[in-house]
Amino acid sequence: MIRPAAVIILFAVSNALAQAEPSASDPDYILGPAAFERTYNDPPGDVHVRRTDEAATFGPLNLPNTNLPDLRRVTLKGWAPDDPFADPYTGATTNNPDILRIDLLFDGLVNPPGTLGLGGFPYDPYRFGNNPLYGFIEIDVDNDINTGGELWEEAVYRFLGNTGRFAAIPNDATRTRVPIDVFQLAENNFFTEPFFERTGCDFTLKLCGCFNVAIAPGDLNNHDGDMLFEAGETMIVEGRFFQRASGYRDASAAFGGSDFGLYDPVVRLRFQHDTMTDQTLVSLVYPLTPYGAALLTGQPAQPIDLNVANHTSVQEALDDIIAGASGTLTGAAQVLTQNWAGDDPTSFLNPGAWRATAIVGTAYPDSRSPSLYVYTDIGFNARRPDINGDGIIDPSDRDLELLALSVLDGGAQDADLTVNNSVELLNFGLNFSLFDIDYDGFINGADVAFFPLPLIPGDINADGVVDTADLGILLGSFGDVGASPADINEDGIVDTADLGILLSNFGMSS
Repeated sequence: MIRPAAVIILFAVSNALAQAEPSASDPDYILGPAAFERTYNDPPGDVHVRRTDEAATFGPLNLPNTNLPDLRRVTLKGWAPDDPFADPYTGATTNNPDILRIDLLFDGLVNPPGTLGLGGFPYDPYRFGNNPLYGFIEIDVDNDINTGGELWEEAVYRFLGNTGRFAAIPNDATRTRVPIDVFQLAENNFFTEPFFERTGCDFTLKLCGCFNVAIAPGDLNNHDGDMLFEAGETMIVEGRFFQRASGYRDASAAFGGSDFGLYDPVVRLRFQHDTMTDQTLVSLVYPLTPYGAALLTGQPAQPIDLNVANHTSVQEALDDIIAGASGTLTGAAQVLTQNWAGDDPTSFLNPGAWRATAIVGTAYPDSRSPSLYVYTDIGFNARRPDINGDGIIDPSDRDLELLALSVLDGGAQDADLTVNNSVELLNFGLNFSLFDIDYDGFINGADVAFFPLPLIPGDINADGVVDTADLGILLGSFGDVGASPADINEDGIVDTADLGILLSNFGMSS
């Protein structure tokens, strides 16, 4: 249930999101030299630890990690291996692909993920080393945000469900679907706003700790055989890393996976650390088509049969849900699948046209419930602290921050129940707020300070007040023609009109 004190904030944020015009440019991704390649970039050094436990209950993290996952790049491309069966990782990008390659690049050493006490497996996150990688790279193959998504128990861990922890809103049409706090995240109802389950993503590269991960047979020659992935080594592991969205389950006839309707084949991931650059490359090579599956297995091509235990491919997984979309569906499956009706699966096999989002992190040093992940980085096209999702951090975001502070201060969501220009988040860690910019468990002046002050006409030096310093700049520029910060009305000349505006606002401050 949404708490009453938050209704004003939710209305204001929703209204701002609806009115915001996203930035036309998207610097987070670039097309590759081939049409079937797209690379998403993420800035270096932008690790922001976001824990998901109740800090007051569990105390300090005391993580054993020497390196927290810092995602630098995700590349999706059509791939032509030189020898698909013997060595699928050596080859070249192609514009006529039957095979997909996904590369994740991280600064420093990151390890394959151990299990996290789910599905009957032990809590063993550090099985492969002290820097376990967890996270979700979600892929939208049809660029339709209204097809694809997750059931609630999956969606709470994904990108849309947690960008609010990073004080960021996506700069695209999904920006209205981000929960602003844990109270919205916890509402287990697919048909209740903000619809964060409707991710638009069709497949996920999933490092969740929720299935067994094993070193691939014959891979011991690539490392020293001690089961740890260490600097300079290469390790290939097996698990159900590439999965179709769980929201398609009730529209699917697939079998042979972890459960009926789930398309989650056992695949291989290669972890490769480069000591020269101190970076780890994580690579998936997977069939786009049935012919690609035959190439990678060294076997004759098999017809599409929806059996996840034999040859699998992106095409087969899409063929299944397209057929399901034409049937009788209800609930979440109907909402997430219906737009696929009548489509041709081969029209969506260009990785260069796919959209990707990412959230990555690590694990707690010991088992605790209900927490699983310590998030460290998100991407893409979500900038912090952009509250209204227009891609620009400006005074309009500051206005929303001030509104949240004024409405929540002293209310039911303020742990100290005192009006004191500071909101203490309840159950911080488990709880979060889009407005807790510095992620210290409080919404206060320190968070407001992250945003630029609104510019008052006449505040030429942008220090938040119209005063003699601004007057001096204007008088020194009086008569100037052309671009000038003292041309307040932007008519091309610094004159008495500009002086009049400054004097009418003299003494005003932000």
